[in-house]
Amino acid sequence: MLNFILESKEEISCAFIRMGISDFTAAIQFVYQLPYARNAQPDYRLVLLEKRGTCSSKHALLAQLAREHRKPVDLYMGIYMMNAHNTPGVGEVLAKYHLDAIPEAHCYLQYEGSRYDFTRRIQPEENPLDMIIDEWKIGPDQIGSYKIDQHQKYLQKWLAKQHEPFDFKELWKIRELCIQALSQ
Repeated sequence: MLNFILESKEEISCAFIRMGISDFTAAIQFVYQLPYARNAQPDYRLVLLEKRGTCSSKHALLAQLAREHRKPVDLYMGIYMMNAHNTPGVGEVLAKYHLDAIPEAHCYLQYEGSRYDFTRRIQPEENPLDMIIDEWKIGPDQIGSYKIDQHQKYLQKWLAKQHEPFDFKELWKIRELCIQALSQ
């Protein structure tokens, strides 16, 4: 991943600099070590205040930091089939509902055609980034309703092709239980 000195006078850069973080690699390391948990609102600015974040908020924060320095690091949203192997912590929830996997939206960074996830430790053979089945570039301010809308549309299309005994609301509830399990 690209590294650069933090010298922009914009909001996110100044926040990192005030914390004594002087380059992009140090910012990545700081964000990576923060606990995985939802913020009060889907706003990347809250990651630094609340000292926690999800794949969406953590990567949106880093993408904004790169944007403030006019660096070609982009935020992406991808869909992968979330299961107990590639997303440790969700297995019990999926098993309870007799599901092997469900489509999950995941945010990550891209630089020079490579994907980067600074949310959690991932085993190389089970990397969700290698299992992306659909993806698109988004902006840091699109991690709220836009991301949710896109994810829900994908789930509805997927559900229509499946023989699962769930309706969309039930499937979304199961997905939410999976996300809660990741926060524990």
